[in-house]
Amino acid sequence: MTELTEETFNSDVLTSSEPVLVEFWASWCSACKAMFPHLDKLAEDQDKLKIAKLSVEDAPELAMSYGIRSIPAMLVFQNGEVIQTINGSRSYEKLSEELSDLL
Repeated sequence: MTELTEETFNSDVLTSSEPVLVEFWASWCSACKAMFPHLDKLAEDQDKLKIAKLSVEDAPELAMSYGIRSIPAMLVFQNGEVIQTINGSRSYEKLSEELSDLL
């Protein structure tokens, strides 16, 4: 899973040639941290969707610009546009099901 910063967001997400799922998270959010193993497994199990995370503590303006009001929040970007939004924690199975069109 790629760790994003404000500086790498454009090159790693917006100009990526493949779809990118970005989890917006914070160090104090236990539900966010609970998603990490699911996202790591998703990254290992397939190669069509790039998986990344962005700390809202380190990039609050970027999170606000995408309307992130609660975390964990996951946005899927393709060709620089948000094509799917997933709010809240999920099991690996549920997450895979919701992303099945991209996997």
